[in-house]
Amino acid sequence: MELQTAFQLVNSIILTKTGRSLREPEVAFFEGTWLGLTYEQIAESSEYSTNYLMRDVEPRFWRLLSDAMGEPASKTNIRVLLEQVEQSNSQSSNSQSSNSQSSKALLHEEGLRRVGTW
Repeated sequence: MELQTAFQLVNSIILTKTGRSLREPEVAFFEGTWLGLTYEQIAESSEYSTNYLMRDVEPRFWRLLSDAMGEPASKTNIRVLLEQVEQSNSQSSNSQSSNSQSSKALLHEEGLRRVGTW
């Protein structure tokens, strides 16, 4: 999964559950984590200190995401969790599409019965 897709998914989950989008420090932390950067590397590429990222942003971010997802989220399992969410969303979309097509077919058959051409 690409960074942009992962970010959009995480932001959507947080927004849905909390009513707010990710804040700038959380964005910097998530993107750095996703890319496999160290705290020092994230700090160097952002305006946040290593200490702030480690002691404040990280624990709050994982707690927020875990609460929003309903299961523990961490640096070690985030990719698996997001893949599961994406698969679930995909299956749900396919199911809705299939149900919609079935409904349309049934409505078409019913319409043909009514006009006597079926």
